[in-house]
Amino acid sequence: MDSQVEKLLKARDLILEVEDELINEQRSCPYEIGFTLRKLDEAIHHLKEQEK
Repeated sequence: MDSQVEKLLKARDLILEVEDELINEQRSCPYEIGFTLRKLDEAIHHLKEQEK
């Protein structure tokens, strides 16, 4: 079974893919996507620290 960190990394990859598509198609991306990516990075960091 995937670890919690692996699941968050998969989610981050999907959001990055959507962000890239939006930038290429619409030349912009909603602020919320960047905010979500930042919060995901924080959650990943937090969980990695707990695993130590």
